[in-house]
Amino acid sequence: MKMELLKWIALGKVGISSRSMWLAITGLINKPEKMGTYFNVPMDSDDFSQCLELVQDYNITKEQLEKVKIPFPWFAPIIDNWNELVLLYNMRSGMLYDRLQKLRHECMKIDGFWEIRSGYWQRPSANV
Repeated sequence: MKMELLKWIALGKVGISSRSMWLAITGLINKPEKMGTYFNVPMDSDDFSQCLELVQDYNITKEQLEKVKIPFPWFAPIIDNWNELVLLYNMRSGMLYDRLQKLRHECMKIDGFWEIRSGYWQRPSANV
């Protein structure tokens, strides 16, 4: 499976969220990391489709999916609600976006961000 996963990262349709999952599932990152430029959760159906492709095409098990929470504890709301998100994605109703946005708020809070006003987040500085 490792060669298949290497092929996926090199040739597949990969975004930040699916790459984050890939790094955790393969064990290449196994210490806690902050959300941001290099690591993030899916924000819309296109992002989620890339994550779903990784899971479905490579038969990622629930146990393997749980590994994502090791380096990315803030990914927990996504992983914990995975089946619901897959159902919403398959419905193609537009409800997936709303659900991902609500879960993203949970993810941001877990990673230490503060919502300073609706939709605007800030990570407190170390000097505060």
